[in-house]
Amino acid sequence: LDQVLPLLRVAFDEDEVGGLGLDLNGHTAETRKGKQEINGEEFNLLYGELLPETVSAVLERLGANAGGSILELGMGTGKVAFQAFLQCSSAHQVVGVELSSARYELSVAAAVRLASKYEQSFLSCAADAGSIERLLKGAVGVVRGHMLQETASDRCLWLLEGDLTALGGAIEEAKAIFMNLRLPPTVRKRAYAALNRAPDGCRIFSLENLTWEWTLPEPAVLHAESQGYALGDTDLYATSWCTSGFPFYIFDVDRRRKPSITQDYATEAVKELYSQGFF
Repeated sequence: LDQVLPLLRVAFDEDEVGGLGLDLNGHTAETRKGKQEINGEEFNLLYGELLPETVSAVLERLGANAGGSILELGMGTGKVAFQAFLQCSSAHQVVGVELSSARYELSVAAAVRLASKYEQSFLSCAADAGSIERLLKGAVGVVRGHMLQETASDRCLWLLEGDLTALGGAIEEAKAIFMNLRLPPTVRKRAYAALNRAPDGCRIFSLENLTWEWTLPEPAVLHAESQGYALGDTDLYATSWCTSGFPFYIFDVDRRRKPSITQDYATEAVKELYSQGFF
């Protein structure tokens, strides 16, 4: 992490890396606040970030440096995606996707700054339509993209603007997935269907407790890292809005196991918690 932080500060800004509260660029750049209707669906554009120390710890817990690719669904300005790319040298690609144009543009500007400062190490360029199509294996929903390439290898950080459920082939190759976002009901179904395409061995770090919120009729291929998630147990992780720790959940993809997360189970779990006065 000590080697990565100076690079993040070049890409973003000294005060932005590890910043707290509502003064982060990802919050101020997006003029739309709170719940907004976008393409006929309601999204909550409230903004917050995982702190660098948290990201480092989560990358280790997910085994993200064991090869494969890393995804960030709802990347905001891209700090987690950048840190994963810079810190996990064994990951052949990192892919971040963001719905907000303003936040996506901040991530592109960060890539340009980093490549300009370290031009012997990185190449920054717009991603052409053909490259994006090959990455997504024909899936649609991405408006535009940008790439930050490591010149000493074929490693690449992909920054995409568009529908987070349109990652197609990228999800099918993911070793680790970050989801620091709340999803509207209709998007949740598409997102969960996409997660069901993740390969065995993939690990998912989620702000949403999928044990409670699984809305697909098909059972999940994911399993909670802890059985206590169904009872409201969780681990806490430091964020820009709660340095003392906010609840997140980790799930493993394993098709060899009997499904443990289903729509019926999610409904019954929530009913039980309501009966106990949990909410």
